[in-house]
Amino acid sequence: MSENEKKTRKTQQTPDNPPKESKKIKKAKKELSSEEILAKKIRRKIAVLVTALLLLVLVSFTIAAYSVYSHRLTHPQVTPLSDEAQAKLNSYLTEKYSFGNLNPLPYKAESPELDLYAKAAIICDVSNGCVLYEKNADLIIPPASLTKLAVMYVAETDMAAGRASEDDLVRLPQDCWAINMPPDSSLMFLAEGQKVTLRELMLGLAVPSGNDAAYAIAFYLSGGIEPYIRRMNAEMQKLGLQNTKFVEPSGYSDENRTTAREFLAFCRVYLRDYPESLEKYHSVKEFAYPQKENLPDWIKLGSPQTNPFILTSPLLRKNTNKALWSVEGADGLKTGYIDESGYNLALTVKREDTRFISVTLGGPGSNSTEGSAYRTQDGQTLMDWAFSAYVSAQMPQIDPVTLIAAGGTSYELQAIPAFNRTITVPLSETLTRNEENKVILDTSVRIPQYVEAPVSVGDILGWIDYSADGQILESVPLVADRDIHPANQLKLKLDNWILTQKKD
Repeated sequence: MSENEKKTRKTQQTPDNPPKESKKIKKAKKELSSEEILAKKIRRKIAVLVTALLLLVLVSFTIAAYSVYSHRLTHPQVTPLSDEAQAKLNSYLTEKYSFGNLNPLPYKAESPELDLYAKAAIICDVSNGCVLYEKNADLIIPPASLTKLAVMYVAETDMAAGRASEDDLVRLPQDCWAINMPPDSSLMFLAEGQKVTLRELMLGLAVPSGNDAAYAIAFYLSGGIEPYIRRMNAEMQKLGLQNTKFVEPSGYSDENRTTAREFLAFCRVYLRDYPESLEKYHSVKEFAYPQKENLPDWIKLGSPQTNPFILTSPLLRKNTNKALWSVEGADGLKTGYIDESGYNLALTVKREDTRFISVTLGGPGSNSTEGSAYRTQDGQTLMDWAFSAYVSAQMPQIDPVTLIAAGGTSYELQAIPAFNRTITVPLSETLTRNEENKVILDTSVRIPQYVEAPVSVGDILGWIDYSADGQILESVPLVADRDIHPANQLKLKLDNWILTQKKD
């Protein structure tokens, strides 16, 4: 090939003038291009399928997660409270929903016009302290021998604490002998050398209302009158009785003071703390003392009696509370009288499952027979009216209500009744009763489907209405049993949406 031909050929093979491809090469390239296009299409389809599959998995997972979360939210399972949380709840309920010794009725009731002789009177339902009727209940009047109930309360406290026993033999210093008591004192007839138990002294207070027995107990349990009086007054102060104060234990002094309201509150506490005292002491209708075993060694039973204050044979005494014989269901408590107070009576009566206490102070009477009759009649009037107008009924137990907590770090909580107590129900012939003739209260619960966080222990979440004969008698709060802390707004909105859908 000549030089010119070579130059010509070189010129033809420049990039701008590539050599011509053969038909085979062109065909091969064409086939390769088709395969690439097909591969790209396949890759696209695979990508679409993978994306669709991933979306399907994601949607399925989301649906499953939503279903699980929704089920968990709408089917709450409350975990038990920890000891710490339970203690916190109990402390709150005790502080917030503790009732006083005396309380008003939780519903409106008309006060009757009762014809009473006493200057002051009051009556309550023992089970809940609800006052049913009162007359001059805050008038300050000497309690007279009602004071001995405070003596007995302190003695019961010592026996309950193990500091004394009913079977203790009590030494009798001369300050508590009957012969050394003030004029016109009511007496058990304690005397020098007698052997007497604490139980007998308690009966000597409850039945014949012995001033000497009050002194003997004071000396035995506290070593003297003054320290025992301090203890009696301390107990009254614990109860918040600002107008009740004692200066001596028998009730003889007109400087002892109380009101019908405050003494009723004390009597209710006395029966709450020592209900057995009614059967052991206050319902006992007669008491004979001294028995042979009580007499000192130098006195023989039945020997001639030369001193009116030193008995040589048993003297049978009737309980000064005549209501024990005349008022149906009466089983206590105590009478009292001095000239400055008039005729006083603390009376308790139980009929079926209902118990009332009344206190009447300042009753009239020109002599003991007349005064006793008037105060007994007042007790009868109060009790007959109360039992004709009211009956006690226990609130039915309501199980805790489990609630959903929307938007909280926890899913659920419980709403529990803030308290459960007896209700004093207006008596009527249409009341619903069970086979045991006990009144059955109707209940109605008002509470939402769910609550929103935050929630604190004790928050009121709903109410229980207790009613009889269509009248709501008392509404009890349903309160949160635990704290529920908030999560975030997104969870709150999601929970609300789920719960709204569930409700619809």
